[in-house]
Formats: sequence, C-alpha cells, structure tokens
Amino acid sequence: MGEVIAHPRLGAAALVFDDHERILLGQRGKEPHRGQWILPGGGVREHETLSEAIARELRQEAGIEVTLEGVIDIVDIMDAGDERRLVVYFRARLRSGRVEAASDLLDARFFTSTAVEVLVRDGRVTPTVAEVLRKHVLDARSALDAVGR
Repeated sequence: MGEVIAHPRLGAAALVFDDHERILLGQRGKEPHRGQWILPGGGVREHETLSEAIARELRQEAGIEVTLEGVIDIVDIMDAGDERRLVVYFRARLRSGRVEAASDLLDARFFTSTAVEVLVRDGRVTPTVAEVLRKHVLDARSALDAVGR
C-alpha cells in the first residue's frame, strides 16, 4: 500500500477564448515539458481563491484580463515520484489586454481550433492539456460539424 500524499499542489488554468473563438495557448519555458504548449495557469497561493489565482496567472503570464465563465474540468495529475497536482480548469473570455508572454512562458498566442487540433495531433501540447483540449474543444467541434452546426 502506498503512502498518502497529505497535500497535493492546487493549480488553476484556463481555456481562454477571444472574440474570434480562438484559444489561448502558452509555450512552457521551464521543465517539465519545456517548449510544449499549455493552457496558461499556475499554483494557487495561500489565502487565494481559485478565481483570484487564475486571474493573477493570466495577468502575469500573458498580460491579459479575462471574464471567467465557469469551471469546465478538474484534473488529478500524479507524476512519477511523489508529486501530485490537482488542477481546476476554467473557461474564460478575453476582456482586455494584448497577449504577451512573460513569467514562465516563452510564447503566448491565440490559435484557431484547427491549429490546436494539429498541435495536439503532433504531440506539441502536454498530455494533460491535450486531453482537456480534446474533451472541451476538439470533440465538441466534431460533434457540431456532425450535426451541421
């Protein structure tokens, strides 16, 4: 029987859409997964709500302000070793600001869903983010295409 991890790290990330329904991705600037594309986000600080954490992270990493539309997923990530993270994913809409990568990101920009599909197919996003994108963007788009929108 394995040891109990008393305190998994808590994080927040966001699936941010602009007015053209493009999706914001950031390119990681540190390991693990340096150079791969992610949904921007980060750790929740002590005495900070999830909403405050994702708003702060998006300001720090991408220079933008967003309107949160709700929680879309919660992912329990257990990496090799003893690290465990619980990440709450929000859906958000760009409110203001011009995207500019900063902090932990090498690059940040909006992609069409078609471009996101190529990044996922080519393994250029992290495995967890690929799953979130499949579930909340790519599969949803395929379902809409099947019914003729």
